[in-house]
Amino acid sequence: MKSNNVAPQGLYRPDYRILTPHMRSPDYVQMSTAAAITLGVVNGKMHRCGCTRCLNLLLTYPEGCRANCAYCGLARHREAERDYADRNFIRV
Repeated sequence: MKSNNVAPQGLYRPDYRILTPHMRSPDYVQMSTAAAITLGVVNGKMHRCGCTRCLNLLLTYPEGCRANCAYCGLARHREAERDYADRNFIRV
């Protein structure tokens, strides 16, 4: 694996070949893939609708989220082998 000491520029997409960079809010926020598609940040199509009606932004810290929301893949009760920033955001 390559080092993660270089801060990402612009859009960051998880790459499992390198370590996740240490991103910290308010410089970086995470959003769901649906929100990114709706805003035109990433390419893609929504199933059964043209866009999402809400935008969830998640503050990002290297040490992880302090909240424990049941619907969120980043909640502290979800232990994962993957690096924190590479986990799924919203689980519905």
